[in-house]
Amino acid sequence: MTNFIAVPLKKTSDIDLVKPLKQLISTYYNGDESYNDSIEQLDKLRKDATFKGIENNPTSALQALQRYYDQLKLFASKCPINEVPINFKWKDAFDRGYSFLSSSSSLIIQSLAYERVCVLFNLAAAYSNVAATALNEDVHNEHALQLAAKYFQVSSGILLALKTEAPAALGQRSPQTDLNPSILDILHYLMLAQAQEAIYVKATQNNMSNANLAKVASQCSDYYGECYKLIQIVKSIWPDKEWFNQIQAKQLAYSAISDFHQSAVASTAKKFGEEISWLNHSVDSFKQAEAKSPLSEFLQTCYKKAVRRQEEAIKENDFIYHARVPEFRLLESVERFSLVKPAPLPVKFLPDTSDLFQGLLPLKAQQAWQKLEARKQEITGQEIASLQEASTTLNGVLASLNLPASLEDAPGVELPQSLQDKSKYVRQKGGVQYVSKLIGELPDLLKRNLEILDEIDQSIRNEENRDNAEREKFGKDKWTRTASSVLNKAWKDYVEKYRNIIKNAQAADEKVKEKFHNHEREIALLSNESKEAIANAIPSGYQGHNYSNAPCVQRLRQLMQEVASLKQSREDLENKFKNADFESIKSKFIETVNNEGSVDDSAMVAESLGKIFGPLQKEARDSKERQEALIKEIQSVNQDFVELKGGSQSSASERDAFFSRLAAAHDSFNDLLRHLQEGTKFYNDLTQLLVSLQSKVDDYCYARKTELEELNKTLDPSGSKSASSQYSSNTAGTTPSPAQPAQQPANAPPQPQAPNYFYPPPPLPNMPFSAYGTYHPGTGYPMPPQPNYYAAYPQGGYPPYNPYNTLPGQHPPGPGQQKPPSS
Repeated sequence: MTNFIAVPLKKTSDIDLVKPLKQLISTYYNGDESYNDSIEQLDKLRKDATFKGIENNPTSALQALQRYYDQLKLFASKCPINEVPINFKWKDAFDRGYSFLSSSSSLIIQSLAYERVCVLFNLAAAYSNVAATALNEDVHNEHALQLAAKYFQVSSGILLALKTEAPAALGQRSPQTDLNPSILDILHYLMLAQAQEAIYVKATQNNMSNANLAKVASQCSDYYGECYKLIQIVKSIWPDKEWFNQIQAKQLAYSAISDFHQSAVASTAKKFGEEISWLNHSVDSFKQAEAKSPLSEFLQTCYKKAVRRQEEAIKENDFIYHARVPEFRLLESVERFSLVKPAPLPVKFLPDTSDLFQGLLPLKAQQAWQKLEARKQEITGQEIASLQEASTTLNGVLASLNLPASLEDAPGVELPQSLQDKSKYVRQKGGVQYVSKLIGELPDLLKRNLEILDEIDQSIRNEENRDNAEREKFGKDKWTRTASSVLNKAWKDYVEKYRNIIKNAQAADEKVKEKFHNHEREIALLSNESKEAIANAIPSGYQGHNYSNAPCVQRLRQLMQEVASLKQSREDLENKFKNADFESIKSKFIETVNNEGSVDDSAMVAESLGKIFGPLQKEARDSKERQEALIKEIQSVNQDFVELKGGSQSSASERDAFFSRLAAAHDSFNDLLRHLQEGTKFYNDLTQLLVSLQSKVDDYCYARKTELEELNKTLDPSGSKSASSQYSSNTAGTTPSPAQPAQQPANAPPQPQAPNYFYPPPPLPNMPFSAYGTYHPGTGYPMPPQPNYYAAYPQGGYPPYNPYNTLPGQHPPGPGQQKPPSS
């Protein structure tokens, strides 16, 4: 019986998503473990959507697949879809000749895109299953007809989308039958035909006019006819032979139904000869359809109506009208009226679905966000360094003029209040002892990083020496694996970059030490808790006057207040740069990616930075211009004050110079404290980066050692054991003496080729923004760069592979590692 057809579901094998996805998120999101529960939920959703026997409950299957697909799609947008170390295995939906575990009907790909395409195919199948089941149970049920018409169109839209998405997910691999674009095209038209059929049945219940019913039925026949035509083109690979006859039968049946309704139109127009011609052709088409495949109850009813009306029309014409019956080919063809179309693929099948990985940025948005963060840190560091340089210049000018101390210096004043405040501040911050302690710790911090870097360098060179020795031992023709000197070039570059970083840091250390030695005596005085110690150091002999009421003094005091206000506004401005909020931009990135599928990160980053940093940068420029005006006026007014006191040759000049040195020492103490604290943090952060690098290099060396031993066993089974022990003992960087190659018999089989492993160094974690950016060029600690080692590699990276999963001392792999070819 020709009922409605449902697309079969693809089958899959059970896999564990939890461990690989935890590793993936850890790699790309800096060890974030907050999504472990979400990963376990995703794993459960997959099991619910793919368990054996799910096809027996179409509605439950559809709901489970909708939930899993929505979450899978959301997650796939947030990670590299082709770098997921999971073997997704799916069986051809139309393969019925093999067992479930038969590899001949299965395809395995390590790609979330392939998983998503297979689940999407099953969604199309599930929609068709729900629709077909509902109509096959009761084709006259109004709710079932509405649901089926909708679901068949959704299924058609999914299958149409798969024509594009499936080839992209499969790459160069040959598609299974169910994902072949030609088969997907046939299924897409089949779903449209059945949706049009459901609407036709509903229209008959709603007493649509015969003219319109003829158009609807004619379009339904055309859809089935398109399926039949496409099947004939790919008949050799068409998976289900039974469908071939069923589809052809329905094409003929709905052509017959269209003719039946058109006969009624002719009868209404009193064209009785044409009515009979339409009916004759309708009955003939029904007979052909029945010969192809048994008709459903609904179609049998339509067939009987056509036969009965044919008999009545012929009898009426013979006795009453005597109209000439024209040939069918001379009749005007019936117009088509399509009431269906493929439904567009929704963003979510369940709109209210909450994202299990909501906190993770989509991959394209994440890349744009990282670019924004890097540029943000760069601008923040530059602007803060520029502001601090301006403040240093201002402090230097004031110190050279002994301001504001000279305004407070009067007869009976042992130590101006401003210098007392500076002394108190220095003591609260630890004084000269704390600065000396930080400076004393720098050599140990430096030594620790140098030792780690030397160990990394030695490991790389030891591995290369061993590889060179084995190549010399066996010869280039037999020792065919990629040379270590090629594979470790990126590692060596990394080591060299870090050596330059440390070299620059050492230069910064020396400048800090030099600055400390230049002001050590005055800083020590300010660190003394006894006022008498400072007072005793002040040059004596000053018998000065009280100039507090002089106009130039009053103006200088006003200017000092403006200086204090300027410094406070700069501190606030620095905090604004450091705490600039870009969270709204993150949401904009996500929205753009979700709506458009991509993001013009360069344009959006520039726009976002300009919007937030633009006003702050203008404020910084205004602050510097205000400082220039202040300095000019301070110098001018101070010159009047100096002349009022008797010029530079007055007895107060030595006293003023001393106070100037104390003020300069206070400013230098502030700079030293900031530089040393940031330098200490720099060395500690650098240690973490170097330890991470050392771990990656150890993984690389261990994998190369394992590969070397396997190749050694193949080429020289008798000497492999001693060679292995020799490798373990070779830690001093010396190259062992190569042994003589073993003699091969003349008829020896060709030696196997060594697997060509690939070990790109994975990118290290980015260092967060810190005070490194506040250093003025030439005086600060450099920030380790994050080079892109994949620039010369194929776009999208290499397929993922972690060769250490089964080896001792497991470490998370870096993205982009390649799986070796199978032996």
